[in-house]
Amino acid sequence: MPELPEVETVRRMFRLFVHERKHQREIAASLNKEQVSTDLGRRWTAGSVQQVLTNEKYIGNNVFNRASAKLTNKRIVNPPEMWVRAIGAFPAIVDPELFRAARAVLAMRTRQLSDDEMLALLKDLPDYALSSAIKAWYKTGTLGCFCGFERWRATRCNFKRGSARPSLLFFMEQRISAGRR
Repeated sequence: MPELPEVETVRRMFRLFVHERKHQREIAASLNKEQVSTDLGRRWTAGSVQQVLTNEKYIGNNVFNRASAKLTNKRIVNPPEMWVRAIGAFPAIVDPELFRAARAVLAMRTRQLSDDEMLALLKDLPDYALSSAIKAWYKTGTLGCFCGFERWRATRCNFKRGSARPSLLFFMEQRISAGRR
């Protein structure tokens, strides 16, 4: 029986993410360039790729009770220990090892750093890399992006503008006052 094109698209997304280390937005751009649409006939976004990469149905599991709402109350997201998981409810189209590898990549990319870890990483940056972020902060009063040297104005960045912790600001102020620009 021939594979459905949707199945191959899902498998390809996992391969690109895990083996080629492509980001969700890169995968979405590639699929959109090839005019592959979502199951709803829409263009791919980083969010829709993220939903595929985190949905256990592709390894055959049916997970429900992720959220609940009682009558007129607001919808609340349930903690994972309240989820109900039916393992093997569907035929798996993605290898469970590949799915776990994708989860590991996601966890690594979204890991929140402590203040000490962030400072250690910043101390290891060459002066010219940090100086563009300091200059941006000094000019605008808000923090830009630390993802690249001249890319601090990037609109699609994992770091949110103004989301730095006070100790990070203190560290940056110390570098400015020490004349390290």
